[in-house]
Amino acid sequence: MFQAKNVSYSLGDLIDAISSDAIIEIIVQGEKIDLGLVTIKDIKVTKLRRLIDVFKSSQDSSDNYQDGVGYLLDVAHRPNLSEIAVLLVPNQVPHSVTQIVCKDPFAAFYNLVPLFYQEINSSRAIDPSSTLHKTVQFTHKESCSVGANVVIGENCLIGRNVTVHPNVVIGPGVSIGDKTVIHSRVSIHANVQIGSEVMIQSGAVIGSIGFGYRPDEKGDLSLIPHLGTVIIEDRVHIGANTCIDRGVIGNTVVGYGSKIDNLVQIGHNNIIGKHVIMCGQVGIAGSCTIGDRVTLGGKAGVADHKAITSGARIGGYSGVTKDITEKGDYAGFPARPYREWLKLIAKKK
Repeated sequence: MFQAKNVSYSLGDLIDAISSDAIIEIIVQGEKIDLGLVTIKDIKVTKLRRLIDVFKSSQDSSDNYQDGVGYLLDVAHRPNLSEIAVLLVPNQVPHSVTQIVCKDPFAAFYNLVPLFYQEINSSRAIDPSSTLHKTVQFTHKESCSVGANVVIGENCLIGRNVTVHPNVVIGPGVSIGDKTVIHSRVSIHANVQIGSEVMIQSGAVIGSIGFGYRPDEKGDLSLIPHLGTVIIEDRVHIGANTCIDRGVIGNTVVGYGSKIDNLVQIGHNNIIGKHVIMCGQVGIAGSCTIGDRVTLGGKAGVADHKAITSGARIGGYSGVTKDITEKGDYAGFPARPYREWLKLIAKKK
């Protein structure tokens, strides 16, 4: 979480923060100026601005947009640029607005965040209202933050610089790596392994018993014991109210660097690869294998025991009912190659 600073910066300050290696040229009043000779003092920037806000500024006189810096990725789509102080662009725009032409305007924009915002850090302490079993081990307790009403079970291992926000419940035998942040009301069940630099948003449930039942001779449904756990590798982000079920025999695994949106369901024994993106309300049934760098659009679903090869992209609302063995774009129900799906839709019209 971040809090805005009350600051003011010159054009030179912005250039220093972005790094000269990332900047192609500087345009002031339509003229190129030497990067090493930027001495303009009359440009003062106090805020980062979304250009969509600048679109609205003519109807909102309560805020001043002429003190902001924004970025533009497509020079063909421009708002009223006279209402912004500095613009980050990939190519020069035919306008008098001061421009920093850079290789990646988006990256340059976010390099400026530390100038204008400061991170809200929790105090490095254990709140007295928290309940920690006597067997909990910290790699470096003084660097960790444990909030109010947190419960941590026996034989847990907590790494360095871990932040656990209020009302989190961590079951026995859990391990949490360095610099991991766990937000309020997260539940982490027994023996889950969480890597370093992981972020888990509020309300997520990690390591719950999966949806596995078997009927007996009378037709009654009995819960199948879930003997495995969940392994979350380093640098994974897990969205709010997402649920990841523990394995039946073996583990559910979420690979390095994967990003999971809010309200996602990952069933038992799924193996999720590295750098996978799952958008909101995706549902993965049990025992699936998702390759590296797969993208699943919002509300996409994957049937149980299916495999998706690395690099595949599944469109929103699609349903994967059979293995996807070639990388590319897929859409529809059942999911099929994107161009094939477009032709099918065209025929229906």
